[in-house]
Amino acid sequence: MSIRVAITDDHPTVREGLEKMLLTDPEIAITGIYAHGKALLEGLKESTPDVLLLDIHLPDIAGSELVVQVLKQYPGIRPVMLTGSESPFYIKALMASGAKGYILKTSLKDELITAIKTVADGGIYMSGEAKNLLAEATLKISSGVASRDDLSRREQEVLQLIADERSSPEIAKELHLSLRTVENYRLGLMKKLNVKNSAGLIKKALLMGLVRV
Repeated sequence: MSIRVAITDDHPTVREGLEKMLLTDPEIAITGIYAHGKALLEGLKESTPDVLLLDIHLPDIAGSELVVQVLKQYPGIRPVMLTGSESPFYIKALMASGAKGYILKTSLKDELITAIKTVADGGIYMSGEAKNLLAEATLKISSGVASRDDLSRREQEVLQLIADERSSPEIAKELHLSLRTVENYRLGLMKKLNVKNSAGLIKKALLMGLVRV
């Protein structure tokens, strides 16, 4: 029996590349290819896949938010997130929202197919880079080590705006992110700097020189 897979990514070349790789495996059947979140939600009404390859950064709905929506309506779907290198705490937030896999868009065919089959069989799949990011983050948190180099460009942007006393809705609007994504970044930053609230986050970020006054 074939593993039914749907692809959602706003980049045509990525969609085409993923399709070509998956078509080489006789055990995989593509049920739909979508360019954005709304198209996916409409397509799922007609055909439900076993595994959903989902870009984290879609133009209309953030990947983490879309995972929640999809699983609420179709709990049997197993999402695998596609992205470039991300914050380890964002990875954790995505997995907590229901994602079952996390791989890079640059992954080779064998890894992509392995991820799909692992997830379809009930397992969890993390790319080697994602595992390394999570392991490094765990070590740095336990030792209290953190520096600007440990923050992604987006994390630095969000942290600076928090230090500038901007609210989450204001940050979401300025950075063209969903409110949920901003809150995930805020939570991730608090965990990364080992603080309990936004006030503590700003205080520690200032002490460490991570933000401008």
